[in-house]
Amino acid sequence: MSDSMIMDSIAAFLVLPNRLLVPLVPDLHDAAQLRSPLPRGIVRVHLREAKDLQSKDKYVKGLIEGKSDPYALVRVGTQLCTSQVVDESLNPAWNETYEFVVHEVPGQELEVELFDKDPDQDDFLGRMKLDFGEVLQARVLEEWFPLQDGGRGQLHLRLEWLKLMSDPSKLEQ
Repeated sequence: MSDSMIMDSIAAFLVLPNRLLVPLVPDLHDAAQLRSPLPRGIVRVHLREAKDLQSKDKYVKGLIEGKSDPYALVRVGTQLCTSQVVDESLNPAWNETYEFVVHEVPGQELEVELFDKDPDQDDFLGRMKLDFGEVLQARVLEEWFPLQDGGRGQLHLRLEWLKLMSDPSKLEQ
């Protein structure tokens, strides 16, 4: 618990978009721009579905294999979103959409972790990571991503890169 509190404190200061500014030149006029730069863009994440997930629920002392109750944690830096839990499914469909502010490309990445919801402790189902450089290049990226870190199955995502505009007259575009 103390490790988690220490990591959260460090992240509050050093995880993007937070920056540590050390002025090397006196009378720096653009210090505010360095301290709080404009974001590079917005990534819209469509969490579609997953397939062939691992069953973590067991009945009758492990003799009968049940189904998982999967949900997803979608994280970009310190921004975190949690999906709905899909009860008793190894092929859940969420069809949820999230938007994240992106400050550094390449450098920031999307991380999606899948868990099986349980009354006591949730079971880990797998994880996928993707650098936003790929999304910036493609503008729209839709594919099935394999789960890593011991996870089995695939995750279907649609990622859209949205560019920020300074001219309000182009808002409709």
